[in-house]
This record gives sequence, C-alpha cells and structure tokens, in this order.
Amino acid sequence: MWHGWELNSLITFHTGNPYIPVATSNTSGNGEYADPADATGVSPYAGVSHSIVNGLVQWFNPAAFVNAPQGQYGTLRRGNISIPDTAISTSRL
Repeated sequence: MWHGWELNSLITFHTGNPYIPVATSNTSGNGEYADPADATGVSPYAGVSHSIVNGLVQWFNPAAFVNAPQGQYGTLRRGNISIPDTAISTSRL
C-alpha cells in the first residue's frame, strides 16, 4: 500500500528572544534614542489577547512601560522580558 510513498515532517521550536522596550524619546540625553523604558509594575503580559487587529499583534501591555525621567536611563535591562515562544510544524506526503 505504501510502496513508493514517503512521509516527511519537520518540527521546529524557538524560545522567545529577549526584548527591551525603549523610551519614545532620548531621556538620557546621549543622542542615541534607544534608551530602555521604565517598568511601571504592571505585568507586561496582563490583558493581552494576542489577537490580530489592523494587521498587528499586541504581545505586551503598553501600560507596563513609561519613559524614564529626563536625564536618566530606564530600569529595564536585557532579558527582563521575552517575546513569545514559537513552534512550526511542516508535513509532506
């Protein structure tokens, strides 16, 4: 019955990469415009549905971040939050 037929599959898993929300202005005054934001204490994952709205997916709660005070860097550091994990499965007959 399966003579000459082949079944192939591939499954790939990726853990979420670290993500650093940046301020919307140059709060530190260093001219780089890539200053980390401040955490507000609200969970970055609270109330997020991951539904597609106008072609975009909201992964984080924007209320969890604010700009740092002028002349200072924000409190967030690399690895504080991560983008979601992904899994991809492909099969072929």
